[in-house]
Amino acid sequence: MEWGTLDYYIDRISSPTPPLRIDICDPNLTDEDAIRFANALTTTQNGGDGEINEGGGTTLKKLRLRGSQITSRGFLALAEAIGGMADSISTLEELDLGYNMGITDDVDDFAFGLYLLLSAAKNLKHLDLEGSCIGRRAGMALGDLVAIYGQVLETLNLHNNALKDDSMIYL
Repeated sequence: MEWGTLDYYIDRISSPTPPLRIDICDPNLTDEDAIRFANALTTTQNGGDGEINEGGGTTLKKLRLRGSQITSRGFLALAEAIGGMADSISTLEELDLGYNMGITDDVDDFAFGLYLLLSAAKNLKHLDLEGSCIGRRAGMALGDLVAIYGQVLETLNLHNNALKDDSMIYL
């Protein structure tokens, strides 16, 4: 297994010394890969036997899946794994999904994923969505959710998106 690949990190998540930072900038990474990764996070949180481990989960602090082909489908799977089980992986502080241009293909999935992340991942301080083609509807949803749940966010990178004045007022 090659160091730095998705399979490498999926294997490492369940090891006795899981990684603190995962940095995969692979333009070939797809929704299926994001879903496999999300499943690995969920399995680790559940101890692999379907039962949630008290105090278990990962020690993951930074997750960077920048410049990939992840769409709203893959984003929602990641958000469900991170936000849906946040008590187990509340160590996540930084999520970088910049330049995943299909991340808002389905605005409803994108908005629900943001809700899961921002309402449950209480240690999430840095969210990078640079260059992710966030437009009017997704920008409005993002603005509403950040206003309600984003109190702990220190930085939100929205550089190089398709946001216009009418959606920027929500932010």
